[in-house]
Amino acid sequence: MKLGRLLSCSIAAFFPQAGRAALEPVGSSDRWIDYPVHPTGWGQPEISVAGLLVPWIVTIGVLGFLAAWLVAAILERTGLARHVWHLPLCFLALVILFSSLIGAVFFP
Repeated sequence: MKLGRLLSCSIAAFFPQAGRAALEPVGSSDRWIDYPVHPTGWGQPEISVAGLLVPWIVTIGVLGFLAAWLVAAILERTGLARHVWHLPLCFLALVILFSSLIGAVFFP
């Protein structure tokens, strides 16, 4: 017996839908993880990246981090960073600010 069939049978003992989904190829359109859709349309809490489910908060956090990194790099390049009392603390505040703004724009 192949290991894949053994794992799918053992998972299927606890989750009946998983046994069927484990035998399907990755990337099939019907997943056994089915979240109820909220009336506003914001039902899926994750996005699928190459079969890996990534929470939206991680995506927003990464975008906020990259935006804060860009602003900190511009501050250092122009010499304005010397006017900031504690640059790592300012960077953390920028990450929180940009993550909040991006989250407010995409998920009001």
